[in-house]
Amino acid sequence: MGGIESVLTGFGDYLEKRLGKYRFFRQAFSAVVVYAAFLVSILLCTPGGMYLWNLFNNFSAGLSIIFVAFTQAFVVSWIYGLDQFCQDVKTNLGFARPESIGDCAGNSSLPFSSW
Repeated sequence: MGGIESVLTGFGDYLEKRLGKYRFFRQAFSAVVVYAAFLVSILLCTPGGMYLWNLFNNFSAGLSIIFVAFTQAFVVSWIYGLDQFCQDVKTNLGFARPESIGDCAGNSSLPFSSW
């Protein structure tokens, strides 16, 4: 469900600027996304569904997720800055985080840190 929620939030916020004038935009958009996911999952119930499942299993995850994780760590550490990120976390939460969490975050991205 987290994957659907991220799609709904990302595209919904983007499209709401253009189509937000309609009364039930968010509900209609949610229904369209869930229906599209339903149609894709129906394909897995056909006789060729096991072949499609193997394609999804072999090519939809793996190295691409690792690449995205390392890219995010690089961007947060070098481009955005770990100190600025920690300041944003403090602003969003309303209180400062314990220093041990910052040390762990800094050490986990040590290959990417700009020191």
